[in-house]
Amino acid sequence: MRMHGHAEHDPADYVPDEVRELWAKRDPVEECAGRVIELGFLDTDGVAAVKQQAHQTALENRNKALGMPMPEPDDEEGRVYAD
Repeated sequence: MRMHGHAEHDPADYVPDEVRELWAKRDPVEECAGRVIELGFLDTDGVAAVKQQAHQTALENRNKALGMPMPEPDDEEGRVYAD
């Protein structure tokens, strides 16, 4: 289940709390983190470091994308269809 709304402005308050709680317990990232710890590949500090690095990488890539110039409207079809 998506744990947030369909867009930044959507708080997803239409999802009942009990449904959100059920799916929060099944978060695949948390399940994977638990399994990695259980298998001894990382400890909790290692998992936290991986999550922090992933977050930092996502922010860097987001900022890079936002810093790119907007495409020209008359070039729109050239980016949609492949030859």
